[in-house]
Amino acid sequence: MILTSSPAIAHRFPLTDVQAEIWLACQLGPEMSCAYNDASVTSFRGPLNIEVVRNSLDHVVARHEAFRLTFAADGSSQRMMPIMRLEIPVVDWTSLEAPTQNQRLAHLLTAEMSTPFDFARGPLLRARIIRLAREDHRLVICAHHLVCDGWTWSLLQGELGQLYSAHIEARPCDLPEPTPFSTFAADYEEGPDAEAYWLQQFAVPPPPLALPFDHPRLLAFANPGAFAALHLSPSLLQALRLTGARRGATLFTVLLAALHVLLQRLSGQRQTVVAICSAGQNRPGAENVAGHCVNLLPIYDQASADRPFTEHLAEINQLLQAALAHEDYSYGKLLHNLPVPRPFGSAPLVNAVLTFAPPSESAFAGLVTEETYAPKSFVNFDLLFAIRETSGGLAIEVNYNRALLEPATVQRWLGHFHVLLEAITAKPQAMLSALPPLRGD
Repeated sequence: MILTSSPAIAHRFPLTDVQAEIWLACQLGPEMSCAYNDASVTSFRGPLNIEVVRNSLDHVVARHEAFRLTFAADGSSQRMMPIMRLEIPVVDWTSLEAPTQNQRLAHLLTAEMSTPFDFARGPLLRARIIRLAREDHRLVICAHHLVCDGWTWSLLQGELGQLYSAHIEARPCDLPEPTPFSTFAADYEEGPDAEAYWLQQFAVPPPPLALPFDHPRLLAFANPGAFAALHLSPSLLQALRLTGARRGATLFTVLLAALHVLLQRLSGQRQTVVAICSAGQNRPGAENVAGHCVNLLPIYDQASADRPFTEHLAEINQLLQAALAHEDYSYGKLLHNLPVPRPFGSAPLVNAVLTFAPPSESAFAGLVTEETYAPKSFVNFDLLFAIRETSGGLAIEVNYNRALLEPATVQRWLGHFHVLLEAITAKPQAMLSALPPLRGD
């Protein structure tokens, strides 16, 4: 049950360009809408106070407009409800054996990721607590991208931990005043030369990326998703970080450059596009905004195999910095203004997306916690890579189009990527053509 105030006193304002693009995509069917679902799982080990978790999450919802948004049936506006409280049910699985608990949790996450949100009634956020043992719980939170981007996930989890800890330790919680999402949306402006920059970048659009898929493409707006992961050791993580730092590039830029090389090798094409996500909260004064504030920026590379990786990295770094300097231009607007193919069942222009999730800063007093994210049930891009730093190194997670790819193929591609990253750190000056060939196993 969701308790809300009367819609008659809700504050209405227009959708941002990016929200409007997502809303329109979601009208193509429930699978496409579910492709924008995200869910986190927080493990709590220790004496969890469930009522404090509930109250803390209610407090976060009350602080941030985005979690209280609903949307007009025709997509003409969004409404910020003054009051919206979540009912957070507790599911008790203490009588079940561990293998059954794990199986049920997997099924529950699949259901969360496969269940559309009601945009008109809201909320676009739901949560539940699972009790596995007296001092072993899971908090599952599912949210839709219309109101929650990656930055917002970090904000939500960090504030939840701070509020919980302050209550448990009987002290005040001095959270910074949030910037309302409606203010962010009203102040959002496209840069004066953003459109000219992006149209110049794609003046000659690239051909569709011809990856060696296992199956023909389905004629569907969204495709069933599957999940795989590659774990890099702390030593390789440090080597990658140093490889970039010595050349004025971040870890993310090194991985982006390497991913372009991998896709070029797999496809046999020089021209590749990998989209990244640019957070609008990087603007001055916007760091405490919750909502969908992200733009998808397609990084278009035309690498030649006869140059060193260091030169390739420098070019990707330049492309990335230029893209971020012109980030205020939506993916949808770019597609509208480009003569690119729009194949049914495939996202135009972009087949692969790379995102970076900073280490979680959430801590809950008296508890040992761990955060993971649920695999997607549906995907709207063929390959969605997410980089997450962990205590054991670096996790490179990929949600992929299961209709196109077999699990063994994706694991093999991740193996190629691992070998490539090791070679880059061992000899970053090596020519791209001299890097290790793709494994045939």
